[in-house]
Amino acid sequence: MNHGELHDAITSLTSRPFCNAGNFESLVHEVLNYQYARNGVYRKYCDFSDKRGKNSGIHYLPVDIFKYGYVACFPQEDAVTVFKTAGTSLRKSGSHYFTKESLELKNRCFEGLAKELLVPDRKMFRVVVLCVPASLRNSKFLHNAQYFIDKFGTKDSGYFVNENGEFENDRLINFLRSAAYGDIPVFIFINIDYAYKFVVDCLKKGIILPLSKLSRILLSGFKEEKVAKQEFYYLLQKVFDLHEYFLIDDYGMTESTSSWYDNVLRNKLNGKNEQRCKIDPCWCRTEIVDASTLEKVEDGKVGLIRYINLANFNTCSFILTNDLGYKIGEGFEVIGKASREEADGYYDLLERLLTTMSIL
Repeated sequence: MNHGELHDAITSLTSRPFCNAGNFESLVHEVLNYQYARNGVYRKYCDFSDKRGKNSGIHYLPVDIFKYGYVACFPQEDAVTVFKTAGTSLRKSGSHYFTKESLELKNRCFEGLAKELLVPDRKMFRVVVLCVPASLRNSKFLHNAQYFIDKFGTKDSGYFVNENGEFENDRLINFLRSAAYGDIPVFIFINIDYAYKFVVDCLKKGIILPLSKLSRILLSGFKEEKVAKQEFYYLLQKVFDLHEYFLIDDYGMTESTSSWYDNVLRNKLNGKNEQRCKIDPCWCRTEIVDASTLEKVEDGKVGLIRYINLANFNTCSFILTNDLGYKIGEGFEVIGKASREEADGYYDLLERLLTTMSIL
């Protein structure tokens, strides 16, 4: 396939995120060849792996390479947008570049998944964004929040974080209290790093902000060291008076064109009593591998998350992360970032790459 044919084939999947993509394997083959030919960093990595005898199957690029090299299939001057990672891993920020065409594909992925997993039952929300200080204004999560406002938000939707990255508490509380009596539900985008203190302070002060019927919250940036996930769900339920199935977790790493979302609301509306987990859209495949050997593990065992994302066809579709997770139900769950000791196989590979490959 040429570039246009590949783009069209992948784009056609975005309107039906959970269809049976019978051509997935053939598209994987096409994308592999395309990226080997056009992505210099990925080609060097494949050649490096082949020289080490790893010449069978797909080569999954360690995600931290996005911090050190230009990982794309197009000249850097063709990029119209770049999303930056927060830099929590290795204390260095990574970059994911997008052309106008690939940004439109990213938006189509998000809209298709939103209609299936975030807002399958509603078309309009009062949107509240509680996630982005000024330093993170090129984040993918913020981009998605603004796109969501444009597609699904009322005119009074907006941001409640000022230019200094501080919560505008009084304005937020007044907005939520007034919204509680309206007919239009609220949709809150929360980055846990920035919202945790607000939620805890509300409980300490006895402030309860019950949201209108069918309101929901999308969470991002979860870190187990701050608070256990189920505990944070409980805090949110107490402050906002929501059922747990209206709390949806976003696994939205910057290096992935599309994100993964919990199936919990979709299951509730479809009358399914299944475990909460993140599910692959039809253009993705997620696996769990041993943190030392990097070989696939059995379902339920904790390991590193690696994935194929065909929507990344213009950068790199085959990624090994340093996130711990496990297979559960129809999908997978994320635990959090692995330490050097927890993921020696990943970090040993990364160190060999950085000392052997000339990618800078």
